[in-house]
Amino acid sequence: MFPASAGRRLDASALMAEIMADADASGFVLEPAQAAAAARLCQLGEAVTVGREGLRRAGLRRPGLLRWRTPRSVYLHGPVGRGKSWLMDSFYRQLPGRKRRIHFHDFFRQLHRGDVELSTG
Repeated sequence: MFPASAGRRLDASALMAEIMADADASGFVLEPAQAAAAARLCQLGEAVTVGREGLRRAGLRRPGLLRWRTPRSVYLHGPVGRGKSWLMDSFYRQLPGRKRRIHFHDFFRQLHRGDVELSTG
C-alpha cells in the first residue's frame, strides 16, 4: 500500500482498491457495514480529489462559470471497536494533498477551548 501522490487522480474504485489492499496487508477483511462505509468514503474522496481538479483542468473553474459544490460529508458512527478509526485512517492515507485528521472528541475539545478556526464559504 502506497499513499496517494499529490498529482495522482483518484476515483472511488481506485480508493476502494487501496483500502481493501490496506485491510489485506493488516490481515483482515472488511465486514459488510465497513465495506459500505468505505464505499461512501470513497465516493467522497473522488468528489474532493477529482471534482475540483477536473473543473480546473477543463478550464471551467473561473468566475462566472461552473461553481464547484462542496460534497456532502460522511459521519462514521457505531459501537466501540468496530473499525471506524482504522477505516478513516486508511482512507485518509490515500488522499493526496494537504489535509488534517482529527478525532471527533478532540475536535470538540479544541472547539470549546476556542482553538478551532471555523471558515465560511
